[in-house]
Amino acid sequence: MAGSLKKRLRKQTTALGLALAVPALDELFRWVFRTCQVVERWGASLAGTRTVPPPALFCYWHRWAIHHLYHFSGGGHITMSSRKDAGELGFRVLQRHGYLTVRGASGILSRRGWKDRGGRQALHDMRMLVEHTGYDAGLTVDGPHGPPLAVKPGIILLASQTGAPIVPMAVASRPHLTLPTWDRMHIPLPFSKIVYLFGEPLSVPNTGDTELLDLHLKDLQERMMNLTEKADRWFRGVSSGENPVPPSA
Repeated sequence: MAGSLKKRLRKQTTALGLALAVPALDELFRWVFRTCQVVERWGASLAGTRTVPPPALFCYWHRWAIHHLYHFSGGGHITMSSRKDAGELGFRVLQRHGYLTVRGASGILSRRGWKDRGGRQALHDMRMLVEHTGYDAGLTVDGPHGPPLAVKPGIILLASQTGAPIVPMAVASRPHLTLPTWDRMHIPLPFSKIVYLFGEPLSVPNTGDTELLDLHLKDLQERMMNLTEKADRWFRGVSSGENPVPPSA
């Protein structure tokens, strides 16, 4: 009885804390991003603009989840949030920004099929939203718990089922904080320069051939690592004149 009461009190305390913390944190980050200078770079040359029509599946590392959230806010975008307690804060912030949010996490593709029932249901829900709304979707492909910089296969299956192309995304920001978390989360500081890099789209055929899907998974992993490397050295290129500086606000 006492244990049950403690559990209820803990849940109530957590709910109250979230109710107080979410608006405050969200308003702080809204202000930070309003002060930043932001540009987008698209395609193989990273010099173009968007040519891929919606729906597209944007994939990025968990370290850039905050950048994704505030860049695509305002509605017309689908994403996924963990069912775990740690995902509740993110879910509430996503709701405040008009995202259509699926609860769950990506599963594990193997020769025996999908092992993670929650991930399988989440991917089904996301597929239905993409097909019925035509909205873009975004996925942290190494989330929700890593390992970092390792693409999980959920997005490959989602692309195969929906026909929507995968667009790799990386972010360069200066200055930013790097948190001591598993994903090395990047937090832009006020008045940062932020460059969103979008790679060439990757199309995945509608197939149940796991070997073919695995080839596309390896291709996406390579593309993400190449784009991440470009993001990591972007501002060194600015100093040398190789990359353009974001325009003044």
